[in-house]
Amino acid sequence: MFTPLTAAEMAPYLKRISRSHTVEDILQILSDVDEMSMRRPEILSFFASDFQRLMSSAEESCRNQAFTLALRAIQCNPSIAADFLPTFMYCLGSRDFEVVQTALRNLPEYTLLCQEHAAILLHRAFLVGMYGQMDTSPQISEALKLLHMEAMV
Repeated sequence: MFTPLTAAEMAPYLKRISRSHTVEDILQILSDVDEMSMRRPEILSFFASDFQRLMSSAEESCRNQAFTLALRAIQCNPSIAADFLPTFMYCLGSRDFEVVQTALRNLPEYTLLCQEHAAILLHRAFLVGMYGQMDTSPQISEALKLLHMEAMV
């Protein structure tokens, strides 16, 4: 059994991620967090604001890793799912096409993890498709399928 982690124990990592400016440094820290979280998933909650900031990064690898770690953090602590809603909605409405695409790829899983806000998420995805002239129906359909399967359990 592990003892709970403290903010003091996480401080060096939090300092590194907040002060990193190069993509390589950020990816290394995210990789370290990913690796540590396999053994101690509770560390992810310490980095929630960093994940939120990086979810709209112009750098694809940083953005993808941030989404992956954010979803894992929510899986480990479902009570934080709604904390990511403003960020997720921002990403869906981003002017950066790649950020929108990343958010759409993660829409089904996030919708499942944040079921109390599924209607607003799916509505936003629909509007993105309609006004952004892109096909969002596969992601919306997948999200609805996952919600339906969850309801059947």
